[in-house]
Amino acid sequence: MPREFSQIWTEARRSLLETPRWIVCRYSLPHYDIAMRRFFAGILSKKRQALIVLLDPDSAALAERWRELSPKCTHVQPFPGLPQAFDHDWRTVGRP
Repeated sequence: MPREFSQIWTEARRSLLETPRWIVCRYSLPHYDIAMRRFFAGILSKKRQALIVLLDPDSAALAERWRELSPKCTHVQPFPGLPQAFDHDWRTVGRP
């Protein structure tokens, strides 16, 4: 990685470690994107609890990819889009 980008990725890692909820919009976490899979898996392995909200028309299938990376204390909540996430009763989701 070019040196000038290391600060950006360090800050991203710190931010993701600190927040209990991630909102992932239209990112498919492809199997060939090994660098990002390692990046996210490394962060999730250090968290006690996390909620990952997926916003994607194919979110149900993508949820399994995220579950593969994440420890058992991570809850993955798929939604086909933002309107469905807004309509969801968030009191029913385990909160980290």
